[in-house]
Amino acid sequence: MAFASLEQVAEVLNMTPQMVNRHVKQHGMPRISRGEYDIKKVVHWYIDYKDQQIKDARRGTETEGQARQRLIVATADLREVDLAKACGGLIEIDVAQTVWQRLAVSFRNKMLLIPTKLAPQVITCKYPSEAQALMETDIQEALLELSQGKIDTTGIRQRGQFGRVSSKARRASAKAKGERVGRHGKDTIG
Repeated sequence: MAFASLEQVAEVLNMTPQMVNRHVKQHGMPRISRGEYDIKKVVHWYIDYKDQQIKDARRGTETEGQARQRLIVATADLREVDLAKACGGLIEIDVAQTVWQRLAVSFRNKMLLIPTKLAPQVITCKYPSEAQALMETDIQEALLELSQGKIDTTGIRQRGQFGRVSSKARRASAKAKGERVGRHGKDTIG
């Protein structure tokens, strides 16, 4: 018969000495006397104990102690989540989705406004490389704002308005080109 101390049993079973004592009191782990265990009997008992836990889990039966333990763990997890929210470490999914959606919409709108903004400038370019440089500058600016989170998310257009150019933007673009905007006068109809 091989005898072991409380610390040795705890090390063999990979648990704390307090857990070993709890198994003795609550689950009937065998011991010879206080702080003295028959290691062979303890190991056999522990294997049977774990085997029974697996069988109980498969049947869906849960002991009161297991239910209490799950409740303690769940309560602790909820408190950690609440603390993380209070410290700003977590945000709710709805808030994250709204922010990401607004960032994407704002970035999309900024990209769609580039042609309107650059049209008057591109017309004055003598070489294609000048126009390309103008476009690359504005695109890089928009991408930099996105990467730094500097895109203004206030006043974002509603769904269904993507891609529409406002009449104000159309007039500004036409004015820069020297074109007439709106209804044609009587003198232009031939």
